[in-house]
Amino acid sequence: MSDKKGISKATKTIDEQSINYRELVELFESIVNNSSDFIFQTTLTGVFTYASSASEKIADYEPEEMIGKRFTKFVPKKELPRYLLKIKEIVQGKKIESFETYVIHKDGHLVPVEFSGNMIKIRNKSYILGIMRNTTDRKRTEEKLRLSEERFRDISFSMADWIWEVDKDGIYTFASGKVKEILGCTSEELIGKTPFDLMLEDEAKRVGEIFKKLAYEKKPIIDLENWNLNKDGKNICLLTNGVPLLDENNNLIGYRGVDRDITKRKLAEENIKRTKEYLQNVINSASEFIISFDINSKVITWNKTAELITGYEQREVIGISINHLDIFVKSENLTDYINDVLNGYNKSFEDVILKSKTGARKLVRVSGSIVKGNKNENIGVLFIGKDITRDSELHGKLVPGYSYLFVDKKSVSSLILFKDLTFSGFDGLYVTRGINEIIKGVFPSLNVEVVLLSEDKTNGFEYVGDIDSLVTKIISFSKEKSRPLILLDRIDFLLSIFSFEEFMRALYRINNLLESHNAILLVRLNPDSVDNRQLELIKEELLPLPSQKIEDIELEDNLYGILKFIHKQNQDNMLVSYSKVGSEFSISKVTTSKYLNLLWEKGLVFVKKKGKSKTLHLTEKGKILLQRRISV
Repeated sequence: MSDKKGISKATKTIDEQSINYRELVELFESIVNNSSDFIFQTTLTGVFTYASSASEKIADYEPEEMIGKRFTKFVPKKELPRYLLKIKEIVQGKKIESFETYVIHKDGHLVPVEFSGNMIKIRNKSYILGIMRNTTDRKRTEEKLRLSEERFRDISFSMADWIWEVDKDGIYTFASGKVKEILGCTSEELIGKTPFDLMLEDEAKRVGEIFKKLAYEKKPIIDLENWNLNKDGKNICLLTNGVPLLDENNNLIGYRGVDRDITKRKLAEENIKRTKEYLQNVINSASEFIISFDINSKVITWNKTAELITGYEQREVIGISINHLDIFVKSENLTDYINDVLNGYNKSFEDVILKSKTGARKLVRVSGSIVKGNKNENIGVLFIGKDITRDSELHGKLVPGYSYLFVDKKSVSSLILFKDLTFSGFDGLYVTRGINEIIKGVFPSLNVEVVLLSEDKTNGFEYVGDIDSLVTKIISFSKEKSRPLILLDRIDFLLSIFSFEEFMRALYRINNLLESHNAILLVRLNPDSVDNRQLELIKEELLPLPSQKIEDIELEDNLYGILKFIHKQNQDNMLVSYSKVGSEFSISKVTTSKYLNLLWEKGLVFVKKKGKSKTLHLTEKGKILLQRRISV
């Protein structure tokens, strides 16, 4: 019970951490989308892969209208050569600052903008990260800044930010506003110094190079972030904006601008970044399968375990709708489950069939929970689960979309399995050569269609006489039924009329199409009807039944005795614990654990928790092996 509480607590912690992660992501997206600057990302060939909502403010395009399109669609023809030159510089590793140009508004007029950009790498893939600002308002502001110095000083003293002027060498000639509150020194103490005197050496060098370039080009300073030391030695981050001051001969005589203390914002951004990385590490370190979707069924979270199970990396699935991914078999069922969770109709778990990158089917058992937003609104669904494919096979469970080979001289065992599955809700199609009295007595009460392999019509049953008709029947049945199950019996009849190659081609066709309809195909083969080469080819195409994967299993007498003891206790409805096995065979705890682990690894036993105890049970494979009495 303590194990259960630990697991429950760990699951709850992961749920809470995952929800906090979503809140942090929302905060980050809110910061970007509330910025007046247009922030975007493109491939090195100029195709937009991300666009912030400020695209509407600049050119009246929604982000969705830009993503997937080349930047050249939004650039005036005469400006294109300058654009391409700057893009080339970025690809060469240069950082572009304040490139003045134009973009085409949705209604056709040109909008003046400034563009800054550099190359970034995400998961070893290079992109261009750019920031674009509409300079229409700034140009009006620049005109207003040409007002008299006296009026400027009056306004500056009433503002909350720190107003400054520097000469062409960057030496402060004027400072007002909150300079003492921000830097701890008076305006008089600042006059005669440069901004670089307040910075550490590396930061002074970085900002100095930027200022030198802007001054040479007589360009304004736009949102330049720089770290300074106040009088007490504390790090302060300032956001600097300024405009060049020119004399009557258009010579640069200095800059006038404003600094804003954004230290709290920068520290908050760093904390968000660190927390986001930590939470992502927590999610990625979990052994559980963890994914999440937004309310539009787009993938938001995809942890490392999900990558290992499916073979798909985060970058291949994040932001993509369930219906557009090949990973989720019967994606409409998962969509229904997401809606059920969002509407409060929670199930304890759901078995989801995944298709890996290599084409292998995986059975994952997940439980879903609602992800809440800042206002307690539903913003998505989180799934946590585990891969139960191996456990399912150990217990003889068949996975939809697969075809299985039943090697047996008699039809009885395959019919029993077929009957059990149809009783559990599958829609059955039984294809055989002849109908005896036993079969006639069984199938009338089941949801089963019977098709005879015959060239002559037989009263009361549908029949097929050639391979093409058989393929057509199986495929149409699979399309029509929600849970199709096909038992193909007496294939010796087909092999007697048609060549083995024709039969295998038909089997390939059936297999390729059944997968998309989640059908299960059982093929019963009498091993005497084919030679060894043909048998091996069929085995290559069809999976062995989970309960028949025992060809290479051999047990020593002591292991066989333990298996037999567990089976007898199961039949008598007696609980079988590890200690009970040890007591029965007078072996130590270590030896008991070793023997039982060997049986578990061979898929012959499984363990159930009952209260605080673990009880042992035989799998279907174990029962069959016991019946065959293999021992060395």
